[in-house]
Amino acid sequence: MTSKEKIAPLVQQLITARSAELAQHENEIWNLSRPLLRLVHAEEEDYSTLGNCRIGGTPDLPKDMDYPVKNGKYYRFIGQLNFAELPDTLEILPEKGILFLFCGDPFENESHCFYYDAAAELENKQPPLDMECLDPYQEDDGDFVAHKIAFELSYQIGWSDDLVDFELTEEPTDKPFDTHVGGTAFGGDTEGLYALLKGFDMLRDTVLFLEEPDQETYWIPQKRGLVAQMEDKINNPEKYNTENSTINIAAVKESLRQLLAFDENRAEHRKHFKDVFCLFSLESRDEFNMWWSDNGFLNFFMLKEDLVKRNFGNVVVEVASS
Repeated sequence: MTSKEKIAPLVQQLITARSAELAQHENEIWNLSRPLLRLVHAEEEDYSTLGNCRIGGTPDLPKDMDYPVKNGKYYRFIGQLNFAELPDTLEILPEKGILFLFCGDPFENESHCFYYDAAAELENKQPPLDMECLDPYQEDDGDFVAHKIAFELSYQIGWSDDLVDFELTEEPTDKPFDTHVGGTAFGGDTEGLYALLKGFDMLRDTVLFLEEPDQETYWIPQKRGLVAQMEDKINNPEKYNTENSTINIAAVKESLRQLLAFDENRAEHRKHFKDVFCLFSLESRDEFNMWWSDNGFLNFFMLKEDLVKRNFGNVVVEVASS
């Protein structure tokens, strides 16, 4: 039985409970329902078990592995997911192994994640005491409070203009946590995330994708205008330099390179730009001492194609403000 089939009774409960208002939208609700793993239990960590699912605190790394650092600073530990403890794979997650989630500056999309599936001995590791944290907010925020966590298979109703008045994106409303694996994350910009994960970071604010049949109609003149503008900046930088700023030629050249690379395979990118997976969406909570911007979320994303290959080295972290 698939994860979608497993959540069917839960979705039916929602439709039945609100049948008077949702009856005419039943088919759309079924189509928009998607499975996810929702956090349902958290208690302060006592470190009596190594390798369990955890938020905050310190990680249980393989004994021969050092705490991850970069350029003389250490990454901030966010959590670890033991896939063997999760109630479902959502048809794409590993059945075993541990995923370790770290971040640098979350507002710069700086993450460090790795997956370990070998049966090596684990050891709880502390960050280096003689180093600063890559996350510039760590000193002001203080340490996260470690919690052991557990998940259950749940569901989420996707966004629809026809359903917006029913506030179905808040369902189910009887759960104590909004933290989850899979599904859609609050504030998740699929197009921009795809661009970042595919190496088109300079194009993130460029409109790369539109619904058919407007794709080519819009893209051709937009590309032509962008290329002309970039080439003019490269060839005539004095036109764009001001008293307070100087054009960054290297950045413009990189933007042009990315634009042409995207354009060369744009048909393929259009097929897959929605294939972004929410690896972990972590809410702001007092008990965790975690606050992401304005009571928002810390989200980890990766491409589904990388998840299938277990390539957890290509992960982007984002802060989404509520």
